[in-house]
Amino acid sequence: MQNSSQPASEPAPPRQAAPATRAKPFRIIPGSAYWALWRILHNAHILRELTAITETGTDQDVIWAQQAIDALLALKDAADAARAVGHDTIRPGVLREHSGWFRKAADAGIALNAARGSKLQKKRHALATRMRDREADYLRFARDLRVPFDNYPDVAVMPKSGLGGGVSAGWGGGLAA
Repeated sequence: MQNSSQPASEPAPPRQAAPATRAKPFRIIPGSAYWALWRILHNAHILRELTAITETGTDQDVIWAQQAIDALLALKDAADAARAVGHDTIRPGVLREHSGWFRKAADAGIALNAARGSKLQKKRHALATRMRDREADYLRFARDLRVPFDNYPDVAVMPKSGLGGGVSAGWGGGLAA
């Protein structure tokens, strides 16, 4: 069916593009429930980054990265065990010991990659610096058992870095293939 206002031989006028609208930036209000979730750093992400270092790093980089992984997982196990028996906290000695190992691993990573001579050294230095500067956020799950180890508690298995495929999860949790 033809448009009766224009003859069939004339082309339709070009469509005007809608003016671009600038999206409002996403803002999380301090003190809100979203703020608390936002402040929980993704420990699965840091584990992935540390695992990549153990697979590709120098011998010395492997040592500090593995030390940080072991400290995080030991604290996670201690927090899970304390929750399972109804405790509000993990044993102070365990928290002190493994938090110290995490901190020492970060310090070693900073020192070993201070030259930042390559792209990988820059990344490793940035990770170790972030671990040191945001230790309280990374280890919040060990000091307050109401805080999950990760924002994605349903993701039980993390893919090894560098492998194809992966695990994807959103706020709704669950695994996606």
